[in-house]
Parts: sequence; C-alpha cells; structure tokens
Amino acid sequence: MNIRQADISDAQAMARIHVDCWKQAYEGILPEDLLRSLSYEDRAKRWKENIEEATSGGSMIYVAEDPELGVIGFVLGGTMRDATMRMRYTGEIYGIYVLPRYQRMGIGRALFEKMAAFLDAIHHARAGVWILADHPDRLFFEKLGAEEVYKKNEKVRDADHVTLAYGIEDLSAFAEDTSSGA
Repeated sequence: MNIRQADISDAQAMARIHVDCWKQAYEGILPEDLLRSLSYEDRAKRWKENIEEATSGGSMIYVAEDPELGVIGFVLGGTMRDATMRMRYTGEIYGIYVLPRYQRMGIGRALFEKMAAFLDAIHHARAGVWILADHPDRLFFEKLGAEEVYKKNEKVRDADHVTLAYGIEDLSAFAEDTSSGA
C-alpha cells in the first residue's frame, strides 16, 4: 500500500469512499433522506475543489492506494477551524475515510500517521478531531490515545446531535512512527 498526496484524478474514487463510508457509519444516526441524497457525482465535484484548495497550502489530503485496487482510503487535515478548540489545538484532522471492507487493517492508522507528520512539519504540535458522539469510529481515535476535550450540540436536518472533540496532544510521536517506517 502506498500513501501519497491526493491529486485531481483521485476525486472520483474519494467520492465513492466518502459516500459509502457515510452511508455505512451514519445509518440509523442521521436522517435517511440525507444519506439517500448523497451522490458520487456531487462529492466528486466537491473533492476536485478541495484537492485544488489543499495544494495552495495550510491543508493536505493523502490517499491510501493499493497497487491492485486503486484508492481505498484518504485523510484530510490542516489548521483548526473551530475557534474554541484553536486555543489549544492548532491542527485538525478533518476526516479519515477507508472503504468499509478495508477497515480494521491498519490503513486508517497509516493515514492518520501521515497526516500527523504533515501537521507536525508545519508546526502544529497538537491536533483535534470532531466526530458525532453516536459515530462508532470515535473509538478509533480513543485507541490512538486521543481524549475527549469538548462537546457541543449540533442540528442536522432538525435533529439534535452531540458532537465530540478529541484532542491529540503530541503529533510528533506519530510523525516519528512515520519517519521510522512503522
């Protein structure tokens, strides 16, 4: 498996991964009509725009690519967007997505480590990540040692949801894992 910076040609694969992950992870959590409205075409257009914006600095998108299967996951991150969190966590993992059938194989962790190395290299010592409290993948971040540091209520299509912020205190520890080949 190769982890590399995303380029425009990855947008379609990223769109499929994004939509498939959302439909699996948020089934029974987010409104069914919202999940049904997700389309590969709309997401591909958005990912093309996001990839172009990421290349201008401050944020980054990496893809995990299997030589036989193509792109099977991606991570995006950059500067913390939330003013409350920015006081302590200047970096943010915006999202990690791995095709459901390839989850729990170390791909998400490898993507996380690559992003941690990027954030550390641009002087973000700590990072945060936001995730719905009901999302089962929040345990992924807990296994990495992230701790819940903040929560807020959000409305998604007229339904109230609790969103948790997790803090990662030492990105350099993960960056070292990447540089040593781990």
